[in-house]
Amino acid sequence: MNSKKQRLANFFSNDCYHGRIPSYRATVLAVAVAAGCLTVSPSTVLAADIVGTPPTPVIIDSDHSNDVAYGVKKTDNNAEGGVVEVRTNGKISSAAGGYSENSNTKDNQVNVSGGEVLVLVFGGASENGVVESNRVNISSGKTNTVMGGFSNNDSVNNQVSVDGGMVTGTLIGGAGSTVRDNKVNISGGTFNGAAIIAGYGEIIIANNHLTISGGSFSDTVTLHGYGADNIINVTTGGNTINLKISGLTIENIGGTDNLHFYLPNHVQNGDTVVTLKNVDAGMDARQTNIGVCATADSALNDGDSITLINAQSLSTFNNAVPNFTDNMTQADCSPDYQFTLEKVDNKLIARVTKTAIPNGRLFMSSFEDGE
Repeated sequence: MNSKKQRLANFFSNDCYHGRIPSYRATVLAVAVAAGCLTVSPSTVLAADIVGTPPTPVIIDSDHSNDVAYGVKKTDNNAEGGVVEVRTNGKISSAAGGYSENSNTKDNQVNVSGGEVLVLVFGGASENGVVESNRVNISSGKTNTVMGGFSNNDSVNNQVSVDGGMVTGTLIGGAGSTVRDNKVNISGGTFNGAAIIAGYGEIIIANNHLTISGGSFSDTVTLHGYGADNIINVTTGGNTINLKISGLTIENIGGTDNLHFYLPNHVQNGDTVVTLKNVDAGMDARQTNIGVCATADSALNDGDSITLINAQSLSTFNNAVPNFTDNMTQADCSPDYQFTLEKVDNKLIARVTKTAIPNGRLFMSSFEDGE
């Protein structure tokens, strides 16, 4: 296995990353596969078993615990249009919507509406080709490690959507060399694993989005706009965590370029959005744009305060400078709310002023050190 393949394969190993990435991101890859230290590449995990022919889906509705399902599998040709459906009473070792060893993998999907995938779910995977526009949709059932797209080449515009079921391992929108425009959308489900990462890459990680509007999360979970084997050698930009939920208690928030808080309309004065169990917030506020907005039917009033982050420490916020963020989704924000951010002890606080904002600006956020 060449060095690039080995680095990506190591992502799935519990023991491979301690000491290899900055300490504040150590929790990103602390546990990659809940079942144990497992070294993986697409070809070694996805051995030939049940192979479909597009557009006919491969349906798993009985016990195939020792098998792997492919919607489509190729060696030198593109893998396109493959579908795997895991349904009630179905059990499979691993599932890939599409896999190509040496060419591109595009427009494949895995739908999990029941049953269980024991090891890995890939929307699309390739050793050497570009992985693009693959999907994983989870509405019920149980899964372990889930990836929208995985390649030793580029991973682009892949997506994982979860509105039910249980995920016990790492969840990633897209992983590869250059990783861009991948998405993880979570509106429900239970998450008992380690990391949830929008994009994981080696060279460029750009414009990947993790959006959470529902679900139940154990305190072992970490959230990341991006992750990398060696972040020093990676160019990042536009990677975003969107939080449309409150009352979270998780392990940590890791690397992200943007952290956006869309306060639900039930949030009230004194509420907390995220509590972090780790010693320090993994994100570096000096390199992260933080923004907050509220809906038009918000229950907040002038002078109310919301704790956006409650951590044991916010050391990277000490030298924070004002951050002006106006790229949040305007449809989800009322222009009548303005928020000022300040660090008070180990909390990041948003204070509310309910006024019309001049010049059509969505909101303005600034950091001030608390006394």
